[in-house]
Amino acid sequence: MDVHEQIAKKFEEVFAQDGFGRVDDRSRVLEALLRHEDHVSAQELVEDLASGDGAPDPELVEQALEQFVHYGLATPIQAEDGQTRYEHVHIGRHHDHIICVNCGRIVEVQCPLEDRVADLSRRTGFQAVHTHLQIHGICPTCTAARPRRFPLDRVAAGEKVRIVQIGGGGTMAQRLTSMGLRVGSVVRRQNTNWLGPVIVSVGTTRLAIGRGMARRISVEQLDAGQASSDGKASN
Repeated sequence: MDVHEQIAKKFEEVFAQDGFGRVDDRSRVLEALLRHEDHVSAQELVEDLASGDGAPDPELVEQALEQFVHYGLATPIQAEDGQTRYEHVHIGRHHDHIICVNCGRIVEVQCPLEDRVADLSRRTGFQAVHTHLQIHGICPTCTAARPRRFPLDRVAAGEKVRIVQIGGGGTMAQRLTSMGLRVGSVVRRQNTNWLGPVIVSVGTTRLAIGRGMARRISVEQLDAGQASSDGKASN
């Protein structure tokens, strides 16, 4: 019996004491989760377990994962595709996550937050017991796959870009100028919805741009330095 089986076996008694049925199935889900060193969804665990002693009930797998979160055995991570993924908690090892807003890729990162957390605790009087940082960005693979210029409606939520060209003729350019948008403007996309208007911010102003109009506005990605400096006026 390996270490993952041993841990799952120990928690069978906890499952039984808490009145959960199908203890053996819950133990199988826990063992499968512990064997994953990456971030896994409920559906992926169902597929893993289906190749063993028969396919488990997907609803039971989801319930078991929520149960493991309550027990402190797992951490949920909300990915950009709307799916919740889980990783098992490593005792004594802390890490945070950076998530690609385009493809949903999740990467573990080490952020030296301890000093900041301790300072916040001193200033607020709170005793910090848990921290978990999630940074959302665009991964190198997705960045490399992009053209140098792309339409405004393809900008990721939260991303800052610079307007480099406005199509649609002089009337459209004048209309956008009256809204505060012109070639050279740095804007940030605010909404995550891919339907309806594109919501952007310029400075402290939010603007709603029709999707057809947004497709005629060409933008370019800012590099990290530009995004942090120019973005101060665009949040």
